[in-house]
Amino acid sequence: MDPILEQIAKIQTPYKTSPPCFCYPGTTLMQEFGEISKMLTPLQINNIGSHTNGITSQNTEVLSEGGFEVPHQMERDYIWEISKMFYKTMPPEMIKDVIDGYFCGGGTEGNIEGLWIGREYLKSKCNDDIVVIVTPLTHYSIAKGAHILGINQHMQFVKMNDKFEMDVSDLKATIDKLMTTYHNFIVVGTVGTTMCGSIDPISEINGLIKSYQNVNFYFHVDASFGGFTVPFVTTPDQILIGFENSEVKSIVIDADKMGLLPYPSGIFMCRKDLQNHVMIDVPYVGSHMDMTISGSRTFVSVACGWYYLKHYGVPWHTQFVTECIAKRNTLAEMLSHIKGVTVLPCSPYTNMLPISASFDSKYINPLYNMRCDQLEYQGKMINVYKLCIFPHTFDYFDQFASDLSHAIEMGNPSSP
Repeated sequence: MDPILEQIAKIQTPYKTSPPCFCYPGTTLMQEFGEISKMLTPLQINNIGSHTNGITSQNTEVLSEGGFEVPHQMERDYIWEISKMFYKTMPPEMIKDVIDGYFCGGGTEGNIEGLWIGREYLKSKCNDDIVVIVTPLTHYSIAKGAHILGINQHMQFVKMNDKFEMDVSDLKATIDKLMTTYHNFIVVGTVGTTMCGSIDPISEINGLIKSYQNVNFYFHVDASFGGFTVPFVTTPDQILIGFENSEVKSIVIDADKMGLLPYPSGIFMCRKDLQNHVMIDVPYVGSHMDMTISGSRTFVSVACGWYYLKHYGVPWHTQFVTECIAKRNTLAEMLSHIKGVTVLPCSPYTNMLPISASFDSKYINPLYNMRCDQLEYQGKMINVYKLCIFPHTFDYFDQFASDLSHAIEMGNPSSP
């Protein structure tokens, strides 16, 4: 083998080490995706543009880059098919009339796209400063995007409850206080927070937003982690995180996490024609415009997603998510019996397990790539470690519990 290729061949994944990582929100992928990548990478297919815009059940005229018509159609198929999971009350045949979207470079790009559209949408309503409202657990990409877009000057943090969800009463108090000065608000709800997997009460937030008059809102939902779990294991009478909520304007989901697609596989979705607010004329592009952040982008992720839905489908994915959540519950029960471990509240609809413990990190962090953050819980600051439960972790629960117990013992030696 070429010695340069040999260096690449030596690269290992932390998902297959023994023991494997427990904190990364991903896992190894299907073998077929390697074959798909092998087939497509040499073809240099460009999925530039947003291919759902302007296309409805009545208008089927497509303008796209010549030579890439089939890849662009596959992206449309995937976007509209996955959108059905986020608009369960909409007849499936009408989805293309109400939703636009595109594959993007991950949840970060999708969040920035949502903020960008939100900024332009609100400016069209009222040329006033914009307040971006988040919680302490909102993903950092929102702060990044607000800074890039110049709307970070009035970012407001609202409190969370003891389940690490946005406190709607504090959200109301914050809006009530600020609306005497400001009239444009971007509210960001999270479905599957990065550290805890918690879910903000999207429907309650939606109802609160609807109750206001003479104030403009753009409601964006970051479902990067929970987007590929919650709608697959719930019914509309349990929880609604998507476009069933009338004020939700855009949603981002990250298929390179629980969606089992290769990086980068962010998916941005919004209500029909909202992307027109950020449309830029590009004469040399087949559609003569672009309304994405990325512009040129890979087709490999799209093809893998299209294949996954066609070959495995929603029932298989539902079973996969259900198993991951059940295993998470098993591990939570095991860890609850270890002295020094606090199993924190976790959503029944995501496969993340947040715990709090004090231990000697050298006995466990290098083995499992543990990550720590500090959060307020029941009135005091605590260390929080997130555990993401995927199939590559299932066989290591006993070892993890034993190693964690040992690390706690070493970090908290008994007094002489």
